[in-house]
Amino acid sequence: AEEGQEAADVSLRESQAAAARSVAEAKMAAAEAERLQEQERQLADVLHRLRDEIRQEEAAARERLLEMRLLAAKEAGDAKATAEQEAGETRAWLAVEMAEAEGRKVRL
Repeated sequence: AEEGQEAADVSLRESQAAAARSVAEAKMAAAEAERLQEQERQLADVLHRLRDEIRQEEAAARERLLEMRLLAAKEAGDAKATAEQEAGETRAWLAVEMAEAEGRKVRL
């Protein structure tokens, strides 16, 4: 009977040790899960901030592009006006030259 009791005690201790190991493993797994959840939350925050920064940069780039287009259009308009003025002056000069070549006096 003592041997049976001893075997039962050994079995009980082994079961308790296995249960303690299982509890310890479960606690470690829970701690790892919490750590991973926190890491996931942090990564989601970083991703959100990066997306915001990208949106801001895109908006700023669109604004700069619009400003450059407006400036280019203004410069093109200025260049056209200058070219038209120069063409008018050239036509006037040619008319004077032609008139003088024909011997007419021209007043400007």
